[in-house]
Amino acid sequence: MPTRLQSPRAGSRCFPAVPGIAATRPGGLPRALGSWYRDHYCVSEIAQENCAIEAKQLALTIARIIHEKHGEDIRILDVSGPLVIADYFVIASARNARHARALAGAVDSAMKQSGRLRRNSAGLEGEGNWILLDFDDVVVHVFQSESRAFYDLESLWGDVPTVEFEPEPTPAEPTRDVSAGWEPFPDSTGTL
Repeated sequence: MPTRLQSPRAGSRCFPAVPGIAATRPGGLPRALGSWYRDHYCVSEIAQENCAIEAKQLALTIARIIHEKHGEDIRILDVSGPLVIADYFVIASARNARHARALAGAVDSAMKQSGRLRRNSAGLEGEGNWILLDFDDVVVHVFQSESRAFYDLESLWGDVPTVEFEPEPTPAEPTRDVSAGWEPFPDSTGTL
């Protein structure tokens, strides 16, 4: 019986080590096995639930990071049923190519700080119409509006459940009430 360890990949409490598989790729678990491996070889049902919760929390965290950087129309799709290479897609829109790269950079740096490295990426050097970041259980898609409408991943994966994501409201700028005794500060010449 496999034992529980600490890493989120093969040989961990989610993915027990299997001889011959650990050498297939860094991190140990061949991408083709993904959810199937977890479902068949996790130590217990509790370990399976923990893996699913970790992936969902990661997707929600990534969605929050994108929201903080003013990403638009953020959706989280639970693709764990029909897809074995990932459990969640986080899909967001950016205003332009520079904004798309900034969103991808913010997600990537936040994940590095938390110790979660991306396995692969695409579109970072190009025009930025579609940037993809692969964090194993969660795949992030950052689109410009035209590309998102063209590829329409939400319709393609329309039969999968979505995860509710309610962004936290951003604090409004404080208003200055002139009637409460606030006076504008004069400029260097002494005029208003």
